[in-house]
Amino acid sequence: MKKYLHTLILFAAIPFVNFAQSFTVTGPRTIFDLPANKGAGKYTFFNLTSGKEVAAADSNSTLWDIAFSTTKIIINSGTSGPGTVSAQVLSSTSFTALTAAPVTGYVQDAASKAVTGWYTYNYVPADGGPHTITPVAGKVIAAQLSNGNYVKIEILNYYKGAPTAVPVTGAPYTGTPQYYTFRYLIAPAGTTDLSKLTTTVKNLYANGSNYQFFNFASGDTSVVADSNSTKWDIAFKATSVIMNSGISGPDEDSAQIATTDFSSVTTAPALDWKSDEIATGKAIAGWYSYDMNTHIISAAPDKTYLVKLSSGRYVKMLFDSYYKDGLTTNASRYYSFTYYFQPTGSTDLTAEDEREIDTPVTTGILTSAAKVVTIYPNPISSADNRLTVVSNNIGASVKIIDLLGNEIYTSAITDTATQLTNVNLAKGFYLVVVESNGSVFQQKLVVE
Repeated sequence: MKKYLHTLILFAAIPFVNFAQSFTVTGPRTIFDLPANKGAGKYTFFNLTSGKEVAAADSNSTLWDIAFSTTKIIINSGTSGPGTVSAQVLSSTSFTALTAAPVTGYVQDAASKAVTGWYTYNYVPADGGPHTITPVAGKVIAAQLSNGNYVKIEILNYYKGAPTAVPVTGAPYTGTPQYYTFRYLIAPAGTTDLSKLTTTVKNLYANGSNYQFFNFASGDTSVVADSNSTKWDIAFKATSVIMNSGISGPDEDSAQIATTDFSSVTTAPALDWKSDEIATGKAIAGWYSYDMNTHIISAAPDKTYLVKLSSGRYVKMLFDSYYKDGLTTNASRYYSFTYYFQPTGSTDLTAEDEREIDTPVTTGILTSAAKVVTIYPNPISSADNRLTVVSNNIGASVKIIDLLGNEIYTSAITDTATQLTNVNLAKGFYLVVVESNGSVFQQKLVVE
């Protein structure tokens, strides 16, 4: 009885600690393979703050910010939702170059959506293909969320698996479309600052019972049930850090220690990558030092870890602290670390690896040696009755012709960005023909 009472007293003396995850993530996040294929007129809704998909049942709420359906993007405002999100598409810039959000120019969704013209439809008649959708280099979406925070968004890929090389010429492409990969950054509240290019994680708790599984792209954890999947890259338990590879996981991620400090690491090396193995040990080891007198665990300031993911993406990472809020007087096993995730598959780890920006930026190119004409959206929904033609050929005629040669629509270019209204096209394939000063330009238009 005494023994039981003694044990009970000891137990009662232990303070209750809520180890529920409350870590914070600041900086860019990349979302891979968000499906936009849920059926005609159906959208995939997404919350940028949480970094998670929102159920369709909540589409009439302010729980989502942006949504995707085939090539169409809507925001939660105006004709699309009850929120007050506003947006604009910026041209001739890049995710890196856009360091401050504009404070004017935002619009909510109406008959004309706020987010259009973000992609090129690639079709070469002589090749019979490839019928691909590729994001336009230099286009970045700037938005202001319902809570007032600014965000920048870059669409990186439209195909499942985010293949690094989507063809713009050649035979019909066999990749699976309607899977968005995009990266975004939310500015700190009350600021327009969009300059942060590294991601910082603070207070990720790693207890001694189970690993905390973490994904670099999304900046989020995975549940223990997914430990035998490729949904995670790195995991933490007490002072142990494992990679999703070898004896630790089913994936093929690997790592190594850089020979220079975090800011000086500019390129991922080609050799010397190591996975978690019994014989050679863990890929990430020696990240901390332990003081026998104070029993303090300190992150090694001179060790930058490079990670090579099985997807071909690269990460550089620096451990910051092992204690809550970075204070050694607080509870331990709270990881804080900084990393840069390279989403494009490049070995460049300076955050300057941006897709080449064309001048002028072109979408749905109708071109000759001397002329450039742009049309968007393409493909277009049969429910949409507006098509925009961008050209400096004021006065040129614009015709839409079906595949039987019938002239379905005719108008004139009256501005550098002329919006054709009441287009009203049935589903199918058409030719958009622009005639200017004896020159004829034509491009296939897909109506879904």
